[in-house]
Amino acid sequence: MLERGLATLDVRLTRQAQSAADVAGELYDLPGLTSVIHPSLPDHPDHHLAQELLPRGSSLIGLVVEGGSRGAVDFASALALVSVPRH
Repeated sequence: MLERGLATLDVRLTRQAQSAADVAGELYDLPGLTSVIHPSLPDHPDHHLAQELLPRGSSLIGLVVEGGSRGAVDFASALALVSVPRH
């Protein structure tokens, strides 16, 4: 199982990074967020550098929520797990 996991690691990381970029793009104009931080977004300060250094992309997304700490707690409390069926 470990060998199979290592053999598919590159594909899984690439897909995970693409999914994160898609999510970041969808969240970009969402009301209640001050900003979305992901290197795939053109307004990210290191966008061009990230394209060079992270050819697969990045799976990390940062969010700045309106309302300070209270807004962040409310946002996190409202999150739900979404399951997408595989085709």
